[in-house]
Amino acid sequence: MYGPLLILRGRGATAASLAWPAVAVIAVGVALYVSCVWVFAVAGGGTPGVWDPPRRVVAVGPYRWVRNPIYLSAMLIVLGEAWLFRSTALLVYAVALAVAFELLVVAYEEPRLRAKFGNRYESYRGTVPRWIPSLQTRRQIVAPITSSFEIARPPEEVYAYVTDPTRFPEWQRDVVRVEVLGDGAPSVGTRFVTTRRIGPAERMTTQEITDAERPRSWAARGVDGPFRPNADLTVEPLDGGTRSKVTISLDFEGHGFGKLLPLEVIRRMTAKTAPKSYQNLKQLLERGG
Repeated sequence: MYGPLLILRGRGATAASLAWPAVAVIAVGVALYVSCVWVFAVAGGGTPGVWDPPRRVVAVGPYRWVRNPIYLSAMLIVLGEAWLFRSTALLVYAVALAVAFELLVVAYEEPRLRAKFGNRYESYRGTVPRWIPSLQTRRQIVAPITSSFEIARPPEEVYAYVTDPTRFPEWQRDVVRVEVLGDGAPSVGTRFVTTRRIGPAERMTTQEITDAERPRSWAARGVDGPFRPNADLTVEPLDGGTRSKVTISLDFEGHGFGKLLPLEVIRRMTAKTAPKSYQNLKQLLERGG
């Protein structure tokens, strides 16, 4: 952040002898920023930059407590500098920065995230505050079931197979059949109906593709029923594009009477069966090579 540096240089400011505890505030801000960047990369599959944003809703680490911790980290750094240098100009700058962050979040970021992630983001937005942490938040948000594994096939080949709903029954152990609605190749906006075997019964769910950035990311959101599954997938090249790293995140939302039923039971079943499906996927693709 160059703004504070320019302000301090222009005024020839020096650190106040009684304000060195402000260094701790700055250190907390820096640590929070580093934590946000790390969580974006590991849990979100992206960066804070608009050129490479996260591909999944990030609801872990500092994002479990507030929706915009990276902006809070910037505020801590600037406020700590204002205290350290006893700078009224920096304090005014911090107020202007806070207003700018609020406008950016409300007018641009939240509408974009709602459009991209749909119900998953709405659920996160409804339980995690924008700026001020809540003691209730940690109990309300449950992280998605995320798995990563490597396949000895190129990303294009892996992406084409794993994101084709008609191929789901070949590698997902609980899928009986899939019907793609509409004509043409599946793309953003395409809906498909999946029939899954849950215990002795079969249950149908409809999902809509919300992201299809070939050969890198894909996502689908549940659009009907009491239990709505959401899936986010990324494919990363390894070894010069000869191999792939696949990351799949699964989550479930309750709607209607589904809110009254234990989603944790479905989550436990999924956590148990998903690794077997991923092993099937890996074996099918590697044998096909």
